[in-house]
Amino acid sequence: MPSLNRYLIIPAAGTGKRFGSKIPKQFLPVAGMPLLMHTILPFYRFDKKIRIILALPFRYISYWHSLCRKYNFHIPHRVVKGGKTRFHSVKNGLRFVPKRNCIVAVHDAVRPFVHPSSLRLLFKKTLIHGAAVPALKPVDSMRIVTGRWNSPVNRESFRLIQTPQCFRAEIMHRAYNQKFRQSFTDDANAVEKAGYSLHLVETSTNNFKITFPVDFDCAELLIKMNGKKN
Repeated sequence: MPSLNRYLIIPAAGTGKRFGSKIPKQFLPVAGMPLLMHTILPFYRFDKKIRIILALPFRYISYWHSLCRKYNFHIPHRVVKGGKTRFHSVKNGLRFVPKRNCIVAVHDAVRPFVHPSSLRLLFKKTLIHGAAVPALKPVDSMRIVTGRWNSPVNRESFRLIQTPQCFRAEIMHRAYNQKFRQSFTDDANAVEKAGYSLHLVETSTNNFKITFPVDFDCAELLIKMNGKKN
């Protein structure tokens, strides 16, 4: 099966309001380096030829460049201006991606623990199916809430969707030519609305998104543990 050039878009234009930090959490240090740099590293280690595109808040672009100098971060990447939503940030990044003959991965800026085996499988399945999305089986009991009422549901029928979400470039460009909808909370939603089906790939529980301050403590510990293994 032929390989295709790989592109990575990281929409990192969030401002950290929910996190409660003055500085967006993707720029905060964890284990001796800004979180966003930890997020980039697994992709570069997996494929040093991958083209990396970061969509950043405009007023933090120069700050990011200063962080790269401070931490001697020399992994090649392109910086673009982020949009008002994730959809618009990804769309800005897609301007620098060819319309065919490549695969585009879109990954959360604050999800630094994607495993090489997951990347290998996601890119492989994208070649076959055109769209591959990591999904995690829930382990807790689940209930559906409707107004004042709630009832149990079969958790085997549900999956928690993560990133990186991977697509053939032609699919991504068609999906992002659509008019924005509020339901486009991730790329999978936009691609599905454009008429494409998604192939779900089981992922690791370690591939968590750093959302709350306590997650930084978990990330610090995991990064240090991984460092000892290398």
